[in-house]
Amino acid sequence: MRGIIFGSDIPLFEQAVVRDGEYEIGDAIISPVAEQYRQKENEFQMNFTRRMELIPVSDVNGIVLYVGNVRSVNISGREVPVRDIMVIDDSTQYPLCLSVWNDLAETDCELYTTWNTSYKIAGFTAMRVKTFSGFTLSSTMSTEIVFEPPHERRLGYKNG
Repeated sequence: MRGIIFGSDIPLFEQAVVRDGEYEIGDAIISPVAEQYRQKENEFQMNFTRRMELIPVSDVNGIVLYVGNVRSVNISGREVPVRDIMVIDDSTQYPLCLSVWNDLAETDCELYTTWNTSYKIAGFTAMRVKTFSGFTLSSTMSTEIVFEPPHERRLGYKNG
């Protein structure tokens, strides 16, 4: 999919969008590419506009230090499960707090609540930066937990 920015919207995005960056995008206009610009069949484009939401997301790979208990948070009258996970990676000397929501909090984290004799390595994809009550990374609808990251994603750590 290609993205298109027109006219006066260009200055809004030229510092926000980086090559090979990953983003969670909301309120974007998706439409077929005009025939004269199409390079292949069924090609679509996303129009960047002032009303769309563009949020950078990050991947985290590291050693799981702590897995908290599932708790419920009331969001718009609905109880939503959330669990905090402390991870250390090679980007900082301090642990990162990751908050995972819904099924990630309940079923996907169960593997890490039972271990106690050795550390585990995990990858968390498409995490969104949050600054409510300090700095944390929060799961998105695209987040996946990779329990045994492929060797090239392990950052030199080994499960042990």
